[in-house]
Amino acid sequence: LEMMLDLDLTLITLDAALKTGLPVWVGLSCEKNSDGNICLLGGDLLTDCLKELKKKSVPLVNIMHTEVDLISDCLDVLDANWDGFVGVYAHTGVYKNPEGIFDDIISPEDYAEASKTWIERKINIIGGCCGIRSEHIKCLNTLISQKNVLKDINLNISGGKMTSLVGHSGSGKSTILNLNFFKVSEISSIFLILLFPAELREIHVRL
Repeated sequence: LEMMLDLDLTLITLDAALKTGLPVWVGLSCEKNSDGNICLLGGDLLTDCLKELKKKSVPLVNIMHTEVDLISDCLDVLDANWDGFVGVYAHTGVYKNPEGIFDDIISPEDYAEASKTWIERKINIIGGCCGIRSEHIKCLNTLISQKNVLKDINLNISGGKMTSLVGHSGSGKSTILNLNFFKVSEISSIFLILLFPAELREIHVRL
C-alpha cells in the first residue's frame, strides 16, 4: 500500500488487501506536526499508526513520500515502536503545475550521502519516491555496491549434509552463494531462507 495518509483509511485499505492472502507492506507518508511529533500527512501520530499495524501482523513499513530531512526522525520512531522490516522511499522537490515537473530536487550525490545514514541503521529496502529520478537510483546503486556485505567469514560445510543459511534480508546469504568458493563435490543442496513470510527457496548445486 502506498502513500497512506490517514490511519482509519489505512486500516480499511489494509483489511481489504489482506483478504488476498498475500503479505502486505504499508507505505506511510509523514511530516512533523506543530508539536514537533512525526505524524502521517493526515495528522495521525506515527506511533499510533505503528501500534495498529502491529496488530495486523504487517511485515514491513515503508516511509515514503516523506522529505529527505525527515527520514531519520521517522526512523527514530520506528526504532522505538516497530520490530518488523523497514523501507525508505524519500521524496524531494516541489511539484509544479502545469509543467508536471519537480523543482528544487536534491542532487543524486546528496541523496546517496543522506542514504548512508539510513543504510547504516539496517533498513531492509531503499529507493525513491516523487522527485527521485533514475540518476539518483544509479548513484545509490553505486554506493550500495561499494558497501562491505561480508567480513571475516569462516564457514565449514560437511559433505553429505543438509545446510541452511538463515538471516535477515541483506545479511549476505545470496552473496555467500554467489562467491563460488564451495567445492561443488562436497555440496548436494543448499536451502536459502529469506525472512519474509512464506518465502522459501531451494537452490540445487549440480554435482
